[in-house]
Amino acid sequence: MRVGVRYGCRRWCSSPPSQGKPSPFEYIKSDLESVAGHIGDLVQKRDNRIINTAAKHLLQNQGKMLRPAIVVLSGYAAMPGDEEKCREIHGCTMPEMMSSTKRELSDLQAHPFNRHLRLAEITELVHTASLIHDDILDDAVTRRGKPALHSVMGTKIAVLTGDYLLARASNFLATLGDIRVVASMSQALEDLTVGEVMQMEGADTREVYMRKSFCKTSSLIAHSCRGAAILSDPSNEAVHDAIFRYGKHLGLAFQIVDDILDFTATAEELGKPALSDLKSGIVTLPVLIAAEKEPKINEMIKRKFCLEGDVDAAVEIMEQTNAIELSKEAAKEQIRESLTAIEVLPESSAKESMVKLTDIVLSRRK
Repeated sequence: MRVGVRYGCRRWCSSPPSQGKPSPFEYIKSDLESVAGHIGDLVQKRDNRIINTAAKHLLQNQGKMLRPAIVVLSGYAAMPGDEEKCREIHGCTMPEMMSSTKRELSDLQAHPFNRHLRLAEITELVHTASLIHDDILDDAVTRRGKPALHSVMGTKIAVLTGDYLLARASNFLATLGDIRVVASMSQALEDLTVGEVMQMEGADTREVYMRKSFCKTSSLIAHSCRGAAILSDPSNEAVHDAIFRYGKHLGLAFQIVDDILDFTATAEELGKPALSDLKSGIVTLPVLIAAEKEPKINEMIKRKFCLEGDVDAAVEIMEQTNAIELSKEAAKEQIRESLTAIEVLPESSAKESMVKLTDIVLSRRK
């Protein structure tokens, strides 16, 4: 029995979707197309067939480009509202900044927003590298419904490909020319490693879980948001911090929803087996909430749900303790924090899209 039989089909986003307005992804469609079209050029190693083959495998299985979208929207939302100041910083006004066609990104000086799009590319490269390493550590055989890289090309090649993507990301990070952006993204790289180690150690309290989730998932989003804000308005630290907090809490909500979907979504929706986290002994927020209400699950946590019947018993406890609904409330609270953070930003279509993005995170099924 899966918890999803009872809870999986219920929509629980924080507000109804806007009618008749473009989605966040449609609003920045040309920017995301530019990033998706160019990112392959960043990772190709023309004199190495193995790396090229691995990169091609990854690029054929791209996700929804959520992280690049967050970076792009943060960059636009942080643009100075005063047209004169925007022209002073970037050499053009905000309407001139946005483009309705795909841009050539090989030259960062060709357009004032190209550095933001390069940061979006860097963020996606780091995220992709982390997924490769995740799949190896978790012994996952699929990713987004397709064979995981290590199951196709072997663990050694997969590890080195992940390392290569991180090296390329670091190389291109230096080309952005802002030491604060470099420092912020470097912190995100450090946090990713710490988060993986914390997950291997296991979380026994909500506090530890939230720290692990920040490091493993939220930090990259938060720091890339800050980087985009710095590139948009270099001297406005209040905006930098506000957009960082937006990314932090949005990322935490994303991770909590991810944990919920392990119980409520189907294998087809997830692109991997349902209950895979639980079966791997990974302690997530729903499990911790259940343990607060029913201590007998703690013995299962200690043995990583390895005994026959542990997984079914844990799912039953989830039902009894209302752990999924309480986890949903925790995700909503993180979304409320993210929305509060960007109240200081001037009203704009980009800010409106950032608000819509929170509903997408809450209501996603994969």
